[in-house]
Amino acid sequence: MNLRHRLEATMRSDLFHSANMEPTGSWEVFHSKMLRVVVTPDEPLFATKGSMVAYQGDRLDFTHHSGTSGMSGMLKKMVSSDNAPLMAVRGNAEVFLADAAQNIGIVFLEGDSICVNGKSLLAFEHTLNYDIVMNSGTGMVSGGLWSTQLTGHGRVAIVTDGTPVILSTDTPTYTDTDATVAWSGHLTPSMVSSMNIKSALRGGSGEAMQYLFQAPGWVAVQPSETVKTTTQASTSQNQGFNIGSIFG
Repeated sequence: MNLRHRLEATMRSDLFHSANMEPTGSWEVFHSKMLRVVVTPDEPLFATKGSMVAYQGDRLDFTHHSGTSGMSGMLKKMVSSDNAPLMAVRGNAEVFLADAAQNIGIVFLEGDSICVNGKSLLAFEHTLNYDIVMNSGTGMVSGGLWSTQLTGHGRVAIVTDGTPVILSTDTPTYTDTDATVAWSGHLTPSMVSSMNIKSALRGGSGEAMQYLFQAPGWVAVQPSETVKTTTQASTSQNQGFNIGSIFG
């Protein structure tokens, strides 16, 4: 007898509807807000720190994961604005992940690559290569705007504030930097400004900076520019700056 039938044998509630029962499969999105992943000793998981909401099975091991390595990786982490705080999840259990009740989508990479706005990254498989890349028109010393690039074969889970639209970039496409979620891994967006002296003197338009995509590909844009207090943000606030983390 499954869980739903056991519950309904003694009580009744819409809460026990089949749609609310835990999903099956190694990677499944539940109610669009929660991700279930089967972790095994041979298949660890990398996820945003603090994103675990529950797990079932043997006790899991949660450890810091630096993502990048080497001297170049250390420099990127020190100066970038896109260094998502990551944890490695190891063991033998089913883990449930979420981030501020945002929508979750899974992208399957088959030898391709994807760039993700760091705050939109939830989790990815250990089979993927991870790097932090600088967007065109921004400088390393100034901190610039960076993105997280994932390459290879495996799954990536991203979060969005609302349901995103996927835009073709076959024609020049401008997107708000806070609303931009992810894009084709081969694209390098430029930073452009719509600000002028006249507008600045009158208080600005609120649309000072955008990404510009001008090569064939795609970009995902969410219907929100609001910067939520996400799991990543609260984790960073709780931990403060840990200089040891830049060394892995």
